[in-house]
Amino acid sequence: MPAGAMRVALLFLVLILAIPGRGGLASELLVLKQADIGAEEDFLRTLIKDMKLQNLYPDYGFKDIGVARYDLDGDGQYELLVGFDRAAFCDPDRFPCPIHIYRWDKGIWHWIGGPETYRIPSWATFEIHVEPHSHEGWRVLSDGEYWRCWTRGTAKKSYYPYDDPAQRKRVRGMAGYFWSVKRGEPCPDD
Repeated sequence: MPAGAMRVALLFLVLILAIPGRGGLASELLVLKQADIGAEEDFLRTLIKDMKLQNLYPDYGFKDIGVARYDLDGDGQYELLVGFDRAAFCDPDRFPCPIHIYRWDKGIWHWIGGPETYRIPSWATFEIHVEPHSHEGWRVLSDGEYWRCWTRGTAKKSYYPYDDPAQRKRVRGMAGYFWSVKRGEPCPDD
């Protein structure tokens, strides 16, 4: 390739890489690690108890959950992401696993909803992508095929999931919920 053509090709490549936008930046892979309980041990122990998981699986414990921490809304305080393993929740070959997101507010963890993702083959390990862009102040999450966009709730739409893991129903008009769109499509406004 002649030197002039090479310079033009390199300049074109630099321009393409420098263009900001939704597709220009890579997502960050967030791994929910098995039994990564940390400072939230008491909360997670209570959560497992409130969910009555020992009724289904007498040996259910921290080894059956995947945990990660990430500041999804940019307020300086991380949210707690928890994935639950075992057949009652998901099957890696057939249907996705729920990831529940909790936000610290006024001294307690509040469930705010969450997306679904497929569990990777290792036991109680989940992966989700945190996209570089946000919607309504929250980072967009992805399982690779769908974006999960935080949408402010106005009670116009039904919510999914509609229960927190301890079976408390969502209340109409709650702060918001995650809405799925095909990767690359715009996030909806409610």
